[in-house]
Amino acid sequence: ANEGIAGALYATGYASLGEKADFYDDRFGPKAYAPRGYYSSEVFRRPPAALEPYLARCEDNWKNLEKPKGDKRRALLWACAQVRLMNSFIDANNLSELEKVIDLNSAYSYMFAVSFSGHWDSFLGNANNDFLYFRADPAAPYGGTWFVLPWDLDHTFGVSAPQQAGAPYDQFASRTENRLFTFLLNHPESKRRYLEIARARLASLSEASILEAVKVESGQLKAARLGTWEEKRGVDYAGATAGLLKFLSDRFKALRASLAALP
Repeated sequence: ANEGIAGALYATGYASLGEKADFYDDRFGPKAYAPRGYYSSEVFRRPPAALEPYLARCEDNWKNLEKPKGDKRRALLWACAQVRLMNSFIDANNLSELEKVIDLNSAYSYMFAVSFSGHWDSFLGNANNDFLYFRADPAAPYGGTWFVLPWDLDHTFGVSAPQQAGAPYDQFASRTENRLFTFLLNHPESKRRYLEIARARLASLSEASILEAVKVESGQLKAARLGTWEEKRGVDYAGATAGLLKFLSDRFKALRASLAALP
């Protein structure tokens, strides 16, 4: 699956999971990944004027340090500059400029998906998985936009965070503070937009269809697991399915209640 994601990223001009340069800033929170290759020479070789001071500052900070050379170094500088640019907008409480750097509608959908599924290793949870990836666009004021790429969604739907079943739409399992998502959850206009998207995403989900699909899939497990290690170890799929169905039912109920309580 990871190789498939990497291939898709290559095909669409993003950094792949195997060819990436990352920059992490404690103030910001998420790891930001920039391409090692020059998928858009106009953007990476001729950065927007607004980004140049941040690139120069990152370069100056690193000039006496032993750092990667060539494309990887330039990608690290790019990620560093972009993260510090985003930090400056958060410091200034400037959501409109931040949206020119981050795909906020995608971020709000991601936030709802994290809350719905109890994705405990997300940016809003344990902060161990999920990454920001850069989508280059020469016409964009800062050279492109960032979006969240979820990764390794294990132990979701109540396995590691059963308490998430009853949580409202704006609470997240194993919540870890980071500047980006703390800002998005507290800025008044951002909160309004997240609420709007959460309502739309919940309305698009059919609880009855999802529960029925789980039941149909569980009915096929007996034949599918014959001769597998799961059968030999006696994995309790019936119990797991019952737990999943209960989590989903409780989750829909809690989300509807929390969203209905708001104007």
